[in-house]
Amino acid sequence: MFFSIIDDQAVDCGVIEEEIIFLRNLESGLAVNRYATTVQWVMSSDAAGVLAIIERGLVDIGLDNWKDGLVACGTDGASVMTGVRNGVVAKLREDIPWPWLLGVHCVAHKLELAILDGI
Repeated sequence: MFFSIIDDQAVDCGVIEEEIIFLRNLESGLAVNRYATTVQWVMSSDAAGVLAIIERGLVDIGLDNWKDGLVACGTDGASVMTGVRNGVVAKLREDIPWPWLLGVHCVAHKLELAILDGI
């Protein structure tokens, strides 16, 4: 099974980093979205901490060989996620056996940044 993940971070009212991951794949020709994790507390908000949450979430839903099926990762534009050398997508590209893993900067996050720039 090939799939993509959508990953987002937030800070709650207690100023604690939290992470949520959605999984998107095709089932009977239709795109299906589902939670890969519930909201998870992030021990460390660096790339290694986020990768640990991603791996734990995908293994918890039964994708033990998740590296064989991941084809894309959608994230916000934070450098911890999209950094060329040490970002989550770069680290995933190191671990995944093929070079075509696609990192996507979320359109909604781009729109939010554009609006903030315009204001």
